[in-house]
Amino acid sequence: MKIRIVFTTAMLLIAFHAQSQTFLKGKIIDAKNGLGVPYANVSVETEGIASDENGEFNFKIPATALHQQMKISCVGYLSKKYSVDSLFKFGQRVIIFNLPPFSVQLKEIEVLAKKVNAVDVVAEALKKIPENYYQKPFNMDFYSKITVREGKKIHYTIEAIVNSYRAGYVEGAENSSLVSQKRISGINPLGLLHDKKRKIDFFSHERLPTFDIFLVDMIGVGKKYDFTVFNPDYFKKLNFTGIDISSFEGDTVNVVAYSPKGEKQKKQIQDTLFISSKTLAIVKHVRTLGNIRLEINYRKWGNNYFPYFVKTVYPTKEKNISYLVIHEAYIQRIKTERVTEFPKENKSWHLDDVAYDSAFWFSNYPAKK
Repeated sequence: MKIRIVFTTAMLLIAFHAQSQTFLKGKIIDAKNGLGVPYANVSVETEGIASDENGEFNFKIPATALHQQMKISCVGYLSKKYSVDSLFKFGQRVIIFNLPPFSVQLKEIEVLAKKVNAVDVVAEALKKIPENYYQKPFNMDFYSKITVREGKKIHYTIEAIVNSYRAGYVEGAENSSLVSQKRISGINPLGLLHDKKRKIDFFSHERLPTFDIFLVDMIGVGKKYDFTVFNPDYFKKLNFTGIDISSFEGDTVNVVAYSPKGEKQKKQIQDTLFISSKTLAIVKHVRTLGNIRLEINYRKWGNNYFPYFVKTVYPTKEKNISYLVIHEAYIQRIKTERVTEFPKENKSWHLDDVAYDSAFWFSNYPAKK
């Protein structure tokens, strides 16, 4: 008996030039069910983007990378590489990419389950953090999008470009970030908060772009936070269960669920770690904090793993109407040389302090038609 995860993907790639900048616009589709493949990583060298929830992406290709290879990868999928310059030759043609199905025999899963102890796998992954994750300061630039949704209807959207600093994946590392660009559309249906010092009202989730990336990216924090699997004291209070085998970038991935010992009620969304069999790196982490859902995806850039996509979902209510505040952060650039450190306490963090630059957004993130 075989268990198969069968998929075929198609990507619509349109190459165009705008103000001497080269873009690849595409959509990754599961041909079996016709749905988009969300949050797949599309990268060239140390720059990249993730497809959105519909499988769509708009990737600004660095001028120096036109003769490099573009890599497409996602947990559960087999990775593919394509020559960037060859993709542009297709113009507006639809290019079909047939990706091999990931399949594992049931007996193989049973054998692996007997050989692999879930708690030991996680413990070894934690020991490997200094080897797998960058230990020195680095910068990340990312595109952030906050949407306020009522069901499928989007009422309000905040897009931002965020420049961040992290002093490495080490315990007690300093983190800071600032918003350099913003674009706001729609009407905010949620209440506002008031800054007494600045005497201004502001959107209640306005700090998510500068806050979420560090809330979710908890690798290496050690005892700094008492609610994470990366805290050795909290680790002892958890049960770990190997629940599945997956694949990512040519590697077998152990999928391990965990929960506090003695927890009676099973969560609808399990806290889950996706751990590489080859390197023992954590390539994906799904976590819940109360009613908040957190997700982060990592991939290897150079010799170390860095995030490429972060998502948080905050349920909220306003006048007895239920909304979801969804924040998605697409990491586009990693910088490990000539690193810039931003002030830890950014005194000017309100979006009111960031000017709207229409030329920037038109050139780099043209609105969808």
